Amino acid sequence: MENKTKNIIIIAAIVVVLAILILVLIFFFDICIFGCNRTPASVDTFDEETITGINNLFELDSSKKLVIGLGGSKIIEVKEGTDNFEVPFGFFPTDSNAWGIDNTRCKYTLNVIHQAGYCINKGWESPKDDIISGVNSVIFDEIQNSRGYAIIKINIPDNIAPCLQRVKISVKCTALTEATKDYFDLNVIE
Repeated sequence: MENKTKNIIIIAAIVVVLAILILVLIFFFDICIFGCNRTPASVDTFDEETITGINNLFELDSSKKLVIGLGGSKIIEVKEGTDNFEVPFGFFPTDSNAWGIDNTRCKYTLNVIHQAGYCINKGWESPKDDIISGVNSVIFDEIQNSRGYAIIKINIPDNIAPCLQRVKISVKCTALTEATKDYFDLNVIE
């Protein structure tokens, strides 16, 4: 009987230790798993809080030159039928002079991915046309301390089934040889 009790205690301890390890892993790899791992519903303007949020993402990973959203996740949840949904992002070129004197030498282009499984094949006829902030060679909304900030504005149509739509961002500066690229996924929910 004593051996059986010891075995139960050991199993319980192992379960508790595993649960703690899982929580630690969740904490370190996705700090805000319960509510803030997705970008906030909308950002109206580049206020100090938005800029600080983007700058914090740059500081978390100094190798990143392009960060999307405020939560650090590439998945951004949005309800169908939302007008002017806004996705903030920031760009920090390797050369601070890349912006040029008038801050217009770095521009971004958006590309909506047309592949099976994405919203474009599930009732959202033209996501690219619903990006109202522009998609080709768009100038950044704000530049501060060699960092550029922009808000992508998207109208999400009514009556589309829940789906995921990938949007790629490519930033090109005339003074730099390579474009900087990243993506985000719009997770459209009912």
